[in-house]
Amino acid sequence: MMSNDTIDEGHYLEFIDRLHVVSCMIDEHLLGHPLTTVEKKAKKRISKALGLIQDTYQEIGSKMTI
Repeated sequence: MMSNDTIDEGHYLEFIDRLHVVSCMIDEHLLGHPLTTVEKKAKKRISKALGLIQDTYQEIGSKMTI
């Protein structure tokens, strides 16, 4: 694990990129799955998780200086 001394701007860019990739995968492969039209509780939970990931994307992105 890295210490905070080794964190640079590139790490932020890489991290938000990974958040974006995961968000797209959740949206396409889970929320886009036909079962979510039947399993409303599952869809709601997955949507909540996606929202938290997207919030994190915005939060981390706002800390970037590039």
